[in-house]
Formats: sequence, structure tokens, C-alpha cells
Amino acid sequence: MRKRLGIEPGGVVAAGERHGESVLRPAEVLRVASFTAEEIREWDEEDRLEPGERERILKRLGRPR
Repeated sequence: MRKRLGIEPGGVVAAGERHGESVLRPAEVLRVASFTAEEIREWDEEDRLEPGERERILKRLGRPR
């Protein structure tokens, strides 16, 4: 069954249930980065628009303010 599903030896599977039947399928493990509240605060501060910049951008795009 593993070979038929394309699951390598030691591979990760996702198990579930569908219409009363057990379902196995190949899965992947993805690395997820986590960031501290301090790092996020710093990025927010760096990305903050200068006063009036938002209005200038919207004007250039021809969008209402």
C-alpha cells in the first residue's frame, strides 16, 4: 500500500476519515518560522508610512481616500 500511494519508507502520512472510511495520503512536513512580539513590533515600526504618504499613494493610484 505504501508503494502504491508513493509513500517513501519513513515518510509522513496524513490520516483522516471520509464517508466512514479511513483515508491515508502522503504528507509533507514544512518548516515554520516563528517570530517574537518584539521582532514583529520592529517590522511594524519600520513599515510605518510617514504622515501624508498614504494620501499621496492613494492619489497617485486614483483611489478615494
